[in-house]
Amino acid sequence: MKRVSFQGKTLSAAQRRQLDLQARMRAISTSPFQTEVQQALAVLHDRKEQGIKPDKQHFLVSSERGTISVAEWMGF
Repeated sequence: MKRVSFQGKTLSAAQRRQLDLQARMRAISTSPFQTEVQQALAVLHDRKEQGIKPDKQHFLVSSERGTISVAEWMGF
C-alpha cells in the first residue's frame, strides 16, 4: 500500500471529508457487526452444503383480484 505524507500541505475541505470518511469506514470494517455478518454467512454456507433449503422469506398472502371498495375496506 502506498503511503502519502501531507506534511506542510493544506488539505481542502473535500479532502478532509474524504479522509474522515475513509477513517470511519476502516473503523466499521473492524466492528462487531462485521463479525456477526461473517458468522451468518458461514452458517448459510454450511446449510447450503448440507442441502438444507433456505427459510422462505416471501409468501403469498392472498390471490384476490380487483380493488375493494372503501366500504368493504372499512368493514361496512
